[in-house]
Amino acid sequence: MRFFTSSKISVGLLIIGLVLALVPLNAFANNEVTTTRLFGTDRVGTAIAVSSTGWMTADTAILAPSADANLVDALAAAPLAGKVSPILLTEKNALNATTKAELQRLGVTKIFVVGAISQTVVDQLNSMSGITAIVLKGEDRTSTAAAIASRLINPAGSFVVGYGALADALSVASYAAANNYSILVANSDGSLPASEVPYMGASINIIGGPTLVADIAGSTRYYGADRFATNKAVLNAFVYNYDKVYVANGTNAHLVDSLIASSLAAKSGAPIVLCDAINVASATDIYAKLTSKAIVTALGGSTVVSEDILARIAYNVTPVDDSLGNSRLNPAPLNTTKTISVKDYFNDYTAQITVKEIIRGSKAWAMIEEANMFNSPPQDGYEYILAKINFNLVDIANDKALSLSGINFKLISSDGKEYEYLSVVEPDPKLDANLYKGASSEGWAPYQVRTGDVSPALVYGRNYDGTGGVWFKAYK
Repeated sequence: MRFFTSSKISVGLLIIGLVLALVPLNAFANNEVTTTRLFGTDRVGTAIAVSSTGWMTADTAILAPSADANLVDALAAAPLAGKVSPILLTEKNALNATTKAELQRLGVTKIFVVGAISQTVVDQLNSMSGITAIVLKGEDRTSTAAAIASRLINPAGSFVVGYGALADALSVASYAAANNYSILVANSDGSLPASEVPYMGASINIIGGPTLVADIAGSTRYYGADRFATNKAVLNAFVYNYDKVYVANGTNAHLVDSLIASSLAAKSGAPIVLCDAINVASATDIYAKLTSKAIVTALGGSTVVSEDILARIAYNVTPVDDSLGNSRLNPAPLNTTKTISVKDYFNDYTAQITVKEIIRGSKAWAMIEEANMFNSPPQDGYEYILAKINFNLVDIANDKALSLSGINFKLISSDGKEYEYLSVVEPDPKLDANLYKGASSEGWAPYQVRTGDVSPALVYGRNYDGTGGVWFKAYK
């Protein structure tokens, strides 16, 4: 949340809630798309959040190992879950207590235990009243994939992925779950194991390049330069419903979120979009396909899928430059436009800001003196500085107006100290306006700066603790 020391922008209390499903703010003014978030305190908790969101009851559930080292064995589990079964997680050698409670809440009677989960856990499941645990695993990931595929009834088709290509499998997981497609795993040399051939179905699709999966007669191949480009190719190739979209971090440490959400996404025929910490390759394509009241759901907390990533997909917000202009030590030069998205309890808007001109010293004082004869000269050891700022309000929620003045910009010294904003009559044009979506204002903001401070910076939109915001050089 950001606090502004301005009489024009109200300041209030920060409301913090620890919730499993968080709905931030409503749609931007140009559509009715909303964003939401599913997460828990860890990956097991996130799986339970997904399950509790999608199912009041379930006869069948899938139980997969929670550790990254074992997750690859469960990559083919989504088609088995289909549209009807939640996917839950547990530690390899003991049944997680919260997962056990979720199984009991759902009233599950059959549990498919996939991958590297020990017999100890299987025994714990079978000891629960009314529950039968069925183990699906083989000597390696290909035989485990075959064991899972053997449980599908007349698969309509298949996706064949590389031996180590977990991310590629998760790109197609929701489609496979929704449409009864098997997910098959190639050998390390790219060939398809004979044990998986019976489960290919009529439509054969290879996900990944030829170094991962060898050619298969009658198949169609989809892939890109990396896992995110492959995800984009998959989303463009297959038909999804875009009234719901799920966004998951596609880096290795977070792939489990895609797995556990695949059956939830399948229930509505929704895609799962993969991103990393700062980029989402398919953002523009997904935005163009969203229905007017779509819901875009992040899987994981804001450190896993950032608010910036959600804004790019849901609202077509221009990506933020994550280097130049995003810190005090690397301010943007004059006439560089920076985009900022402000989303907190009071504000929900996107703006583009440019510092167009800096005037300092005697010339600045002459302009201030001319603006009003009662303006005072600078105090000893200081001189005036004027910043001409252009502020364009790109978008704002709920058709509100944003009150803007020079006081919303802070001048920071080269050694990190904040200068006071001046109570003077500014030269015309002054930065002072109430802006609606699409409007802009340009004007002067006045400060006094120490005479020897040669590299001060201007900042807009800092967090209350001083982090964040967009930063500009206040010098030529």
